[in-house]
Order: sequence, then structure tokens, then C-alpha cells
Amino acid sequence: MTVTTSEVPPGGFDPGEVAARPVLGFLVGRGMIARTVEVAGGTCVELLSAGDLLQPSASEQPSFARMWWTALDSVELIVIDREAASRICSEPEVLAELVSRGTRRAHNLTVSAAIESVVGVENRVLLALWQLAENYGEVSPEGVHLSLRLTHEMLSSLIGSRRPSVTSALTALGDRDLVTRLPDRSWLLKGSPPEP
Repeated sequence: MTVTTSEVPPGGFDPGEVAARPVLGFLVGRGMIARTVEVAGGTCVELLSAGDLLQPSASEQPSFARMWWTALDSVELIVIDREAASRICSEPEVLAELVSRGTRRAHNLTVSAAIESVVGVENRVLLALWQLAENYGEVSPEGVHLSLRLTHEMLSSLIGSRRPSVTSALTALGDRDLVTRLPDRSWLLKGSPPEP
């Protein structure tokens, strides 16, 4: 099946303006996107990467919220227009996979919400890093290598905390030899994920 793609350079963008024609949605082919939602007194970030679905018309927020999209690096979006959707509907395996990916994104958001409810910033940081490691990490003899270059500010938005608290939590986790920041700004997680 041939598909149309759109390239998004790093920086802010509006998914509704990416394609020259109306689309049903996009599948992230390459790169990483941050979707930020802000309400009075709080901000939350959702990370999307290869295989995740997004839909421009689903970006409407309540009147008390503000939302924006940022390409964290060069992003390739696979366009799902009416023609592609028609072809997908004739391929049950492809349709099932797309539904599965949408469901996975919803499940990841539920896990993120559960992490935000955990008491203690140190615990929330560790859980958020393990969640990211399970989605994006690579197992190595030293531990799980997470090549995402997450800033303390972005981590604070992922867990619903303040940046200074996240910095202190990362220092404490480093002292316990659970998380190491590598020279290339990536992360190394050691041990096992926390038990439920």
C-alpha cells in the first residue's frame, strides 16, 4: 500500500495545517512529538513517537485549557486521508493494528495519570522513566538505556511536578544508583521497575 507522508521540522506546529487537504488522522512514522496541555496552575505533556496515531479534529480542548504540539526533532507523519482509510478498511489486519495503536495510546495515558497520583516526586520520576523505558528503551548489560534527551522541565510536566523538585529527585535516584544521566544527555535505568 502506497501512502502519502508529510515532513514536520523541529518546533511548534498545528496538525490541522500539515496536510494540504482534509485528513482523518496521521500515523507518526519517525520522530517524536510533545503534546502539551495547560490548565490554570498545571501543565501535562504527552509524548508521541513512531506508530502513534493523532487526529487533528480531536485536538479540541475545554474552554479552560490550552493545547499545543511540538516536534522535538524532524518528524514524518503518514497521512490517513479518505483514500487511505478506504484501502485500510479492506485490510482487516491493518485496521486492527491501527485500532490497537490507538488503544495503546489511551492505555499509556491512563498509566501516566496513575503515576501522577503517586505520593512523592522521587517515586513519580522513577515510574515515569520506567514507563518511557518500556516504550523506547534498549536493554544493555548495564541496564535499560533510554536515548530520549528529556529535560528536567519536560520530566516535571510528565509527572505533574515542579522542575526543582524533579532535579532533587533525580539527584536522589542517582545517589541510590537507580538512574544515571549519561554524557550524551540520555538516561540509564538500573535494577527493575518498581512493583505495583
